[in-house]
Amino acid sequence: MDKEDSATTKIGLNTNIDYHSDGKKINWEIQNFYYTPLAAAITMLSKLEKDVKLAEVEVVNKLFKKINAMDFKFDTIMAKVTTPSNYVLLGEEYHAEVFLAAYNTTQNPNILSGTLDTNLQLQSIEDTVPVNDGTGKYIQKTTKEGIHQFQGIINMQSPDGTIKPFPFQTEYMVAKPSLVVSPDKMNVVYRGIPNPISISVPGIPAENIIAKLSNGNPLIKKGNGKYDAQILKSARSTVDVMVSTTMPSGEIRNMGKVTFRVKRLPPPYAKVGKIKKTGTMRKSLLTHPSTYVKVEYDPEFVFNLTARVKSFKMTTIYRGTPLVEKSNSNRLTDKMKTIINNLRKGDEVQFREITAEGSDGIPHKLSPIIIKVF
Repeated sequence: MDKEDSATTKIGLNTNIDYHSDGKKINWEIQNFYYTPLAAAITMLSKLEKDVKLAEVEVVNKLFKKINAMDFKFDTIMAKVTTPSNYVLLGEEYHAEVFLAAYNTTQNPNILSGTLDTNLQLQSIEDTVPVNDGTGKYIQKTTKEGIHQFQGIINMQSPDGTIKPFPFQTEYMVAKPSLVVSPDKMNVVYRGIPNPISISVPGIPAENIIAKLSNGNPLIKKGNGKYDAQILKSARSTVDVMVSTTMPSGEIRNMGKVTFRVKRLPPPYAKVGKIKKTGTMRKSLLTHPSTYVKVEYDPEFVFNLTARVKSFKMTTIYRGTPLVEKSNSNRLTDKMKTIINNLRKGDEVQFREITAEGSDGIPHKLSPIIIKVF
């Protein structure tokens, strides 16, 4: 015991006191036992034993009070489970801590949510958590995907009246409700063009997703989970989209891959005006500057692509003589227009050997177009 507590503790036994009798100084033993009957001496010793035991009780009580001076009092114990995250990806491990928690239903602590610094001191206060029967109930509407932290301080009044802070922090995952319906037979990308692809991992923000293509094909990030897969002309029959994510700890975690079939673009078709194969057209319209040989993809094709005519030949029979003229663009030459203007009603003009280049850079030989003029 420290000196302050020792000084206030009465044991009832002090053998260092000097007594005086008949003008003489006598010690403790003479004072209490000299010429004392046996029965009185035994009584005195019994009293001393009792005083020592009472002193022992007093000392133990004082020590016990000092030990419990800062102890918090609790009246309820219950089982609790805590987890680092409430969202677990398939194939990963689920971690949880299970323990008994004690709290006092008669005292409501002050709970503040905010941001903790590196020393676990409350740096900023965002809200006060409502407390009922000793437990706080935190409710927060989520507005953004990703991993979010919940931090704060519990201020608890100790038995001596001082406020003791207890910092806490945890995290939770916010993800959009997601439905993915994928037609397995339609997982197709096309060579030579940018193929738009959307990539998302539930619970992971788009900026933490790392995606790439196999076989050296470039994958261009467009933002908000959108990518362009530029499939090389030399790509094999399949290509893999490989996805990984950056976790809050900085760990790069593999999320798997999706395989796409690689195909060539379908060939486009040529037309003059609105005529794709055969039809009739006025000479004045056929020779008009707005009329030319153009090439298009089927409007039912999922991509909005363009192609261009590199050359074509126009053949006709003028008064029994076959004529062949070539254009190195998609436009009719002046000589072609002169020939058409000299034709008679019902004569045929054929556009053959139409060479076009698709959006993927692949050249195509397209079907001829036959037009009767009137």
